[in-house]
Amino acid sequence: MADRAGLGPELLNVKEVAKLISLSRSSVYAKVAAGKFPTQLKLDESARWSKSEVMAWINEQAAKRGS
Repeated sequence: MADRAGLGPELLNVKEVAKLISLSRSSVYAKVAAGKFPTQLKLDESARWSKSEVMAWINEQAAKRGS
């Protein structure tokens, strides 16, 4: 999924990710550390997640619920 300028994937910060999955920021990092959530990209001092990877994870969780 390209960003509005067409330069690459749309990236989310931890606050945006936490809001999308209804968890705290520390819970997001805990899921990453446990291997239960997509890993973040390191950009200088900040962490960003690919929106498409986060959305795919959400869809996987929804599919598991339906099983």
